[in-house]
Amino acid sequence: MDKKEAEKILEASKQSYEKIAREFSETRAHFWPELAFIKNYLPKNGKVLDIGCGNGRLLELLGETTLGYTGVDFSKNMLQEAQQLHSDKKFVLADALNLPFPDQSFDAVVSLATLHHIPSKEFQRQFFKEAARVLAKNGVLIITAWDLWRARFLPYFIKSFLGKISGNKLDWGDLFLTFGKHQETRYLHAFTEKRLAQLAKEIGFNVKILHKIKNTGGQRSNILLIAIKN
Repeated sequence: MDKKEAEKILEASKQSYEKIAREFSETRAHFWPELAFIKNYLPKNGKVLDIGCGNGRLLELLGETTLGYTGVDFSKNMLQEAQQLHSDKKFVLADALNLPFPDQSFDAVVSLATLHHIPSKEFQRQFFKEAARVLAKNGVLIITAWDLWRARFLPYFIKSFLGKISGNKLDWGDLFLTFGKHQETRYLHAFTEKRLAQLAKEIGFNVKILHKIKNTGGQRSNILLIAIKN
C-alpha cells in the first residue's frame, strides 16, 4: 500500500472513532479478564504509556499500582470518554506514529487492540519504532492485535481478496469491519504471530512471549506480544 492511501485510511479511521466514541466506550466498560495476567510483566514502578488508550480501561487492571500513567489516543471524543471516567489521570491527544514525548520517557508501553488499525508495512514499522524510541532500555512492550484468522471473518477475507484482484490499493490481509448501530466502517489488518515477531525484532526488541489468547467462551481471540527493548 502506498503512503497516500495509508494516510487516507488513517484519517477515515480517526473520523469513525470520533463518531462511535460513546457507543464504543460502552462496549469496553471492563478490562478483558483473559489478559489480566499481563500486569505481572509490568514494572513495579516508573511510567507506563498506553497507546490507543480509548476510554482508559487499562487503568482498571493497574488498580492502585504506583506506575505513573499516560494515555494517548488519536480520537478527541475517545479521550473525552476517558477523562470522564478517570478525571485524575493524564490523557494526551496524539498520533501513535509521532508520539509527543522525549526519547526513553517510559518504563513500559502497552498498546491493546490498536496496531491492527495501522495500515501499510511502513506505518506498522513506524508504530514499533516510536514505541521503542520512547521506551527506556530494558523497558517492556506489551501489544495485542485481534486474531482475525478465524472462520467468522472468512466473508471479509473473500471480499478483500476480490477487491485486491480487481486492483484496489490494499495490502493482503486488510479488512473492513463495521461497528455499532450505524455500521461505521473500520479498517483492520490481519496480523500473524510471525509478522508481529518480525516487526519487533527488526526494531530491536527481544520477544519474550508470543501466542494467542482466547476468552473463556472462545468468541474473542487476541495475539499477544511481550518484548523487551535491547
